[in-house]
Amino acid sequence: MRGVHRRAKRGRKLSFTKPLNEDSIALHITIAKELLERERRRYFRHAVNLPAVLKDGELEQHARLTNLGEGGMAVRTAKPLRHSSVLDFEFDISPGRSISGKGQVAWVNTEGMAGIVLQIFHGTGREHLESWLTTQEQLGYNKNEAN
Repeated sequence: MRGVHRRAKRGRKLSFTKPLNEDSIALHITIAKELLERERRRYFRHAVNLPAVLKDGELEQHARLTNLGEGGMAVRTAKPLRHSSVLDFEFDISPGRSISGKGQVAWVNTEGMAGIVLQIFHGTGREHLESWLTTQEQLGYNKNEAN
């Protein structure tokens, strides 16, 4: 048998070719690590307390971001958002770095909280968010190393 196949969770395959050697194993581990890191970053949320403006059609309201990640954000609003509605968002990630775009409401609760999946970014919004997330991760790693 030339190749050995193992099924990982969610149906993904990890394939090794015999004979195994150190370089081949190191390459596979590097690839797997990068995939896991990308998935972790996509779903991880950083706690924040940032003002935002949300616009659903003609209805515009101020909101407060409570967490933020590459794939979405949680917000607290005075007026409830409609589940599955598509809305415009805008917030400042840091002074001079505004992020705006479109997102879809993924969940809502009775306490005025909602989750929004970030779908479209205007201008350099995605780059600003990715840069900010990288900085937050580095700060987190440095803080953990100091403990």
